Amino acid sequence: MGGWDVNCAICGAGFSVYDSFAEDGGEEDGYDRELLGGGDLEWLEKARVIGFNPEAFSVRKCFITGKGNAHDYGRIECSLGDDHNVPQPSPTHHGKVGLTVYSNYDPNEPLAVPFHEDCFVLLSKAIYYSLHGNIPPNLGKGEKITGEGDEVLGFVSKDVLYAAMKKLYVTDSYDHCLSEVDYAELNVTTREQYWGCIRGEEAWVSNPLTSEQLTYFFSHTAQTLGLNSSPPTTRSSTTTCNPIPHNPFSNLPKELISEILLYLPLSSLKSFALSGLIPFRLEHNLAFWRRKTNLDFAFLYDLPNLEGERNWLAVYQELHRQCHTTTPEKYTDDEGEERIVRERDQSLVLGLANRRRVWGICEQIVSVYLECLKSLMDDDGDEEKVDVEVVEKSLSLQLPIVGNPLSSDGKSISTFFISSWAELSKELVLAFFFEGRSKEARLRGVEAQGKRLFGELGGRIAEVAVEDGARIDGLVLSIVGGSENALKDATMGIAGIELMLDNGTSLKVGEQTGDKRLLKVNGGMVATGLIGELGNGIITRLGLLQAPDPRSTSFIPPSKAVSPTLKPLWHTSLPPQHIHASPYQTGYWTPSRSYDTTPMSFILFSPDGTYDQLSSLRGIESDPNMRCWGVSYNIEEGKRTGPRDKMDEVKMFKVDGEEGERVVKVEVGMNSLVQGIKVLFLTPSHSQLNLSSFSK
Repeated sequence: MGGWDVNCAICGAGFSVYDSFAEDGGEEDGYDRELLGGGDLEWLEKARVIGFNPEAFSVRKCFITGKGNAHDYGRIECSLGDDHNVPQPSPTHHGKVGLTVYSNYDPNEPLAVPFHEDCFVLLSKAIYYSLHGNIPPNLGKGEKITGEGDEVLGFVSKDVLYAAMKKLYVTDSYDHCLSEVDYAELNVTTREQYWGCIRGEEAWVSNPLTSEQLTYFFSHTAQTLGLNSSPPTTRSSTTTCNPIPHNPFSNLPKELISEILLYLPLSSLKSFALSGLIPFRLEHNLAFWRRKTNLDFAFLYDLPNLEGERNWLAVYQELHRQCHTTTPEKYTDDEGEERIVRERDQSLVLGLANRRRVWGICEQIVSVYLECLKSLMDDDGDEEKVDVEVVEKSLSLQLPIVGNPLSSDGKSISTFFISSWAELSKELVLAFFFEGRSKEARLRGVEAQGKRLFGELGGRIAEVAVEDGARIDGLVLSIVGGSENALKDATMGIAGIELMLDNGTSLKVGEQTGDKRLLKVNGGMVATGLIGELGNGIITRLGLLQAPDPRSTSFIPPSKAVSPTLKPLWHTSLPPQHIHASPYQTGYWTPSRSYDTTPMSFILFSPDGTYDQLSSLRGIESDPNMRCWGVSYNIEEGKRTGPRDKMDEVKMFKVDGEEGERVVKVEVGMNSLVQGIKVLFLTPSHSQLNLSSFSK
């Protein structure tokens, strides 16, 4: 099966101007070239992506990319733009980052959502209108869609918009738009796997923000609206019918009735007028129609101020005709081909109808955006009480997955241990909340100093106090439920935490068995708080906030590098902290999975990981398929890792550590899978161990 297309989350249209049907078909195939030229569709190719990067250093981790191009299988290649949170590109992408949007094969990959640049600008105007009730003419002019801060175009929060997208997104739609959104005339098309250029749908791919047609309409045609007509003198569809005896509206002031009618949809207003309940001639109330025009066509923010005497009912009717055009009716001819029933109305400005349609979609997104904005503002209440310098200098160097499954609408959370640098040396009281009484109850929240909450309250409480003068140097997380099938494991979470202090002591809460993950404060840094994600009632991501030590006298800035030993989840125990690890490698046949949730095992060539103990090594063993590995020491002890189902086929390579034989190098040959391993020894004969077909 071939690749699939993806659609803009805001308007529902595709990201390509290629008209495959018109290329191969006849005059009746593809878009009508009399209505749309190639230049009219170029706006479709300006794709951007909003996403979440857990590896970004900032506390706010959402990003909006630079411009990109869509490819098969939901892949979009984007320029980095000015947003420092955008994931770094691989060397093979030539300065661009490749993102899989909507869904991919790893459910633990953060959601990424694509949109057209012009659709995003229109969405920003809808957000501003909902917040302020008007749209300034130069709104967002000169502002960037990408940038370092959380706000883009001057007022749109990336964090809030991303949270809204997550709430509207359904995880089973690998190629769709936001499945909870009504895309109006494109509802059916957006649910298809492939985007097609269908004759009759020209209006729905016309640029809703700006075009030559729209510019001409607003600068010329609109100036004549309502000038060449006068209020009707005969009854129209909006006038009253025969008066109704004992009409309850007869005793109400005309102004009050008009105010009620102002907020009715046109279809309801017509029905109400035909009922005979309106005790006056509504079509003659031009002030009413002027107000209703401004209210119902708020999305025509670039409509000029129409001066002079005008028939505002005629203005309303013409704008409604333009903005509410429908997809033309079709019929199937004798050859089975679809044809348009009647001639097109050449006076229609297609961009106006699409502006109305896309604005309606924006209103749905804005509704959820405002809910998320309120939630974020409530959460930021405690952050406002923290010194600005503490907030601005705090970084997040790690944000691993610590709970499964990840919720599609997980909530980003953070809190601070301190409100000022002076509190670094004071007692810190932390309360940990677990979801139940069992040993494997998962962490759902942490409260600092009895006032700053991270996550949720409730359940079993465990409290610790970090004494005056001591500071948190790291966290050892005990995680239950980690397994090879961790992507499908619904019970995985933090069951216990060990707080490592800089004075060499530690404090423990919860269950200490299970797999281990280390969160460490970098040298020259101090822990300032926690950052993470809350989903399904538990903490699903967790990281330390840390900042350069304000008491440091060094002129060298602390390193932001994260040691490879801190990145995996380790099976039952952590490797010694002085051990360094090379980057983890996989072949391209390795199934997609998260190494945050798959426990990794380690084997040391010396019992304690030091060079002095390398003399204890007596042998290295493996099965023929290199699935099970082991080492043995002179104390007749050792360690094995991997499947044990073929132990009878394991072969031991003897090592004479007592006579000075030392492992000095390990090389791995990688292709689709591991092809071979070579272990080199420091011996008089320069011996080596070769496994499998190692050739490089």
